[in-house]
Amino acid sequence: EKKLLTIDHVVPLAQGGTSYITNLVGACSKCNSAKGQLSAEVFIRNVLPGLILARNEKATRQRGG
Repeated sequence: EKKLLTIDHVVPLAQGGTSYITNLVGACSKCNSAKGQLSAEVFIRNVLPGLILARNEKATRQRGG
């Protein structure tokens, strides 16, 4: 399944980040929304593992496991 990427600020604008190319990355819309105004470091450490776990559990249920 193809998904479009959104543009995310590694350091959020609300935390003094810029829109320079060095502060921009592609992110799926679900991750970008979940990240919100968190820094990439905080998001990866504290939020992303839960999103991955939820995705894996959903896939397991869909396979009947």
